[in-house]
Amino acid sequence: MPASESTDLRVFVSKHADILFFILLNQLFKNSDVSIKVAVNFFPIMLLSSGSILTILLSGGWFIFIFLYFLFQKEINLSNEK
Repeated sequence: MPASESTDLRVFVSKHADILFFILLNQLFKNSDVSIKVAVNFFPIMLLSSGSILTILLSGGWFIFIFLYFLFQKEINLSNEK
């Protein structure tokens, strides 16, 4: 297999993995307000233009933001209702 075909395959798989990740992210935040979605996810999504998902999730702290959001989700929703 020539190098260009191998590169094309890697790009194809990588982009489809990104799409699946965004579908999962959308499902995780489906019951959240748009303002919360933007606050938690906007900056890491912008960082994806210069890095990979795993780098941003683990080194960029995106996974920690998502984990903390779900850990304190009830308190965040209660404070928004007042």
